[in-house]
Amino acid sequence: MADVPLYRSPADRSRTVRCCRYEEIASRHLAKAGARITWIGAARHLVIGDPDTDTWDAVALVAYPSREAFLDMVTATAYGQALEHRERGLAGTVLICCTELPLD
Repeated sequence: MADVPLYRSPADRSRTVRCCRYEEIASRHLAKAGARITWIGAARHLVIGDPDTDTWDAVALVAYPSREAFLDMVTATAYGQALEHRERGLAGTVLICCTELPLD
């Protein structure tokens, strides 16, 4: 799963608090689902796209053991508590479900 967030204004201190709270709660749910964060990076330069609409702050790759594990996690009532903090801390986000392909 590729998670591409756009944070609310950095001047808004509540963004930082809410995103940290989301990460704290979500990390427990990720572990319970058997998922792991495999890579996180800051988005520095848009190479292809519209700079007025395709602006993102970070990219995170999360590996889940299965699609079902992801769906079970995000539909759990307790995970909804984390989403509240995520939604208030982000101006936007894109989640892209991916399947690993062989390199050869």
